[in-house]
Amino acid sequence: MEEWKDIKGFEGRYKVSNEGRVKSIDSVVITGRGVRHYTEHFLTPAAIKNGYLKVYLSSEKKSKWYLIHRLVAEAFIENPDNLPEINHKDENTSNNKVENLEWCDRKYNINYGTRTSKTSTPIEALDDDGNVVYTFESKREARRHGFADSNITNCIKGNTEKAYGLKWRNKKC
Repeated sequence: MEEWKDIKGFEGRYKVSNEGRVKSIDSVVITGRGVRHYTEHFLTPAAIKNGYLKVYLSSEKKSKWYLIHRLVAEAFIENPDNLPEINHKDENTSNNKVENLEWCDRKYNINYGTRTSKTSTPIEALDDDGNVVYTFESKREARRHGFADSNITNCIKGNTEKAYGLKWRNKKC
């Protein structure tokens, strides 16, 4: 069941849910320009790099963007060790449900999950006739043989036709 809590610093103005949603609640705010009435509505999050979601919160005292996963963690997850970062357990940075989040330190967050796995894709270099000239277990191995992996990547992605006079592709298994 979805549970709502006030956002610290914005009590009586915004709430965050354990499902990762943020809403403005009915409120009346006195500003330098007069009285403003706000009706309850869900805020539409904006995506930033790596899929993180943020919302813009404003009050008489402060207005700025806030990361939704941080709002959820601060409202719903105790942090007795005062850990500075929040990890997404399923590695989906747009999944801000409370059960997907955990407080952690920087080292844990960086080393968590599959983003640090050492899997690699074998690659092949072909001549103009389509003959395989080189086979490497990874772009890193090709780099050790003098081929810049950024040039190979551009060729594999189709941004350039050739790199080093050769066509490149991921090896078919």
